[in-house]
Amino acid sequence: MRKRISQAAAHALGVVALLSFTASGQINTATVTGGVTDATHAIIPDAQIKITSEGMGVVKTTSTNAEGRYSFTFLLPGTYDLSAQAKGFGTFERKGLSVQAAQVVSLDCELEVGAATQAVTVAGQAQVLNLESSHQVGTVTNVEVTELPQARLDWASLMSLGTGMSNLGTSVASSGTIMMNGLSPTSMSITVDGTNGSAFPEAPAFGFYNQPNIINTINEDAISEVSVVKGIVPASVGGTVSGNVNIITKSGGNQFHGSLYEMNDVAAYNARNQFLTKKPGSTLNQYGGSLGGPVLKDKLFFFGSYEGVRFTQLANITGQAPTPYLLSISPKSYAENLALYPKVPQQRRKYSRAWRLFPFSRQSAYGPLHPIHALQINSQAGDRQPSDV
Repeated sequence: MRKRISQAAAHALGVVALLSFTASGQINTATVTGGVTDATHAIIPDAQIKITSEGMGVVKTTSTNAEGRYSFTFLLPGTYDLSAQAKGFGTFERKGLSVQAAQVVSLDCELEVGAATQAVTVAGQAQVLNLESSHQVGTVTNVEVTELPQARLDWASLMSLGTGMSNLGTSVASSGTIMMNGLSPTSMSITVDGTNGSAFPEAPAFGFYNQPNIINTINEDAISEVSVVKGIVPASVGGTVSGNVNIITKSGGNQFHGSLYEMNDVAAYNARNQFLTKKPGSTLNQYGGSLGGPVLKDKLFFFGSYEGVRFTQLANITGQAPTPYLLSISPKSYAENLALYPKVPQQRRKYSRAWRLFPFSRQSAYGPLHPIHALQINSQAGDRQPSDV
């Protein structure tokens, strides 16, 4: 009895794992489907279809069914070559077919009567319409991520380029999020390769709470593309109402490729703060690189990326400190705690009787203010914020 229960539990876990993998894969991969006909638009069953990845050399084959239809599922984003061949017909070839994550590409093949050695090759990037699903798919490509200008390499600022997308910047606890089709920003989801990628526990956001790290979710040098699914979202995108932002990371290929970059920003490049008499020191260094390539050709690949940030600037620090008079009248039991506060210079003026009742004073970096209950100190100190990914 126990053995049967164990076997049933193992089967149930296997089904759950399979469903989880399938749901995750559908938003990370693409589908190419279509039909095969002759010049008279008559269907051709049992035609041989082959699709080849240009970057990895991976080959998949299938054949058309009785209705002349074929389908390739779980294709990684990239560029592919597709060919169709049937007995008594020439070969149809489509070069440079670009597919993106969560995209369903409909591509029909028309074969001409002739020998198998005769080929009709179609090249170029004609617009491929999605005739298979009702959801809206938008993509920020790798070229857009790397080439469009961004402040401090913030790829998340490019999200507002899509239709129905509003970048709310730092409105949600300084973490950054977007609004899709006018719906609440909390109704979207953010994933990295299909897994939850939001670091903010209260709402989906690209950054951490209060932005301790200026790198949003993942550094842009590791991004292959950013896929946005919205509208009537498919079942593969769960836990969302307005849509999903899925960040697809890069992978290796049959060719070695890499990058190296450095961004420098110093105070000399910036304007002076209108409340200061001179420019405070400020230095930002944002640097990194990546490397990918083959381990076993057409079988196993590797890719790695690193980004570091070193940021030093002057920041206003505001706090309260006891006046010398308060220190003189405080009980000795408080002396240890009061000693932790910075020393405040003795004021030249004499305290009035009313002032003795409120033994705190306030002072600003820009001059003395009216006496209140505490001494407010505004100073400037170095603020170093290192972060690495």
